[in-house]
Amino acid sequence: MFDMERTGSVDSDMECVATPREDPEELAQLRSTVRMAEAIFWRCRRYAKNPNRDDFAPLALFRHMLEMADGVEVLLSAKCLGAVEPLLRSMFEAFVSLQFIVESDYPRPSRAWCYGNIQQEIRYRQLYDETTEKGAKFKRAIIDRFKIPNEKYELSAKTSKHFVGQLRELLKSFQLDVMDEAEKKPVKRGTKKRGMKKPREWYQVLNIENRYELAQRVGLGPVYELFYPRWSAKVHGTDPNSLLVELADGTVEFGPLRQEADWDVQLAMFDAFLSTSIQLMLDKFVITPAFLEIDPQFSRERVRQDGDRIFYTHSDGRELDVTALFQEDGEPAKD
Repeated sequence: MFDMERTGSVDSDMECVATPREDPEELAQLRSTVRMAEAIFWRCRRYAKNPNRDDFAPLALFRHMLEMADGVEVLLSAKCLGAVEPLLRSMFEAFVSLQFIVESDYPRPSRAWCYGNIQQEIRYRQLYDETTEKGAKFKRAIIDRFKIPNEKYELSAKTSKHFVGQLRELLKSFQLDVMDEAEKKPVKRGTKKRGMKKPREWYQVLNIENRYELAQRVGLGPVYELFYPRWSAKVHGTDPNSLLVELADGTVEFGPLRQEADWDVQLAMFDAFLSTSIQLMLDKFVITPAFLEIDPQFSRERVRQDGDRIFYTHSDGRELDVTALFQEDGEPAKD
């Protein structure tokens, strides 16, 4: 399948690390976009009316995207192309969720996201309950196989038990918000053969079966079909072809860890996810009276970014530098 048969030693150009080159202009632009996006995040945090509840999901998803974007920039700068795709998959998943949440029946999808993630955290914390079969297996694996000291395990178990109680109380309030309006009970999924079961993913609370359906809801089904399987293969270690390069004699060999390669696709996807998410967040949180003071007919479509500056085309045709409106809040707001 991979035609790895060859004789002699590996060619001298098959070094583990390629010689670094000067960062291209695209990376400088990417780095600037990440910095600007972080400033916009704090601006959104400041103007979010309910950051601890209804607005928490879009803020958390956007912040997650920024962390992944920051990692993508660092990896591309270091020529670690192989490690970029898992982060792009993570960015894509967060982007799809963010777009669906802010463009749907807000804030119900946002509350469903919180509801699902609280359930997820409870399931994780319950692994420390050694009175259950699963918890007992978890403890043996942690202590015996991974050599975690028993005292550290016991401390984590004690903390988790207390935390689960708090999470259950929090879950009750969100459960009321995400109930199915027709039957006044949490939406459940499953078949008669397997029995009804509670949803394990937040979007299943809203009767969305899987991530592909979620992507379809926001018009990203084709992107999912084209890129997501390959990104997932990289995450799960089932994409060996990406590890190989063709040599001068026509055979193939494992390539260097870091190498010069065409990263136009990665940069294009990165820019699309981050730029669109910035627009979504600005539209949701940052169109404030300060913008209307600049132009009573303010339109988000007339805002553009150029490097680390943001410009706005006034309704009378003037182009204004409005960077300060996005950067003046560099620290989180005090509740």
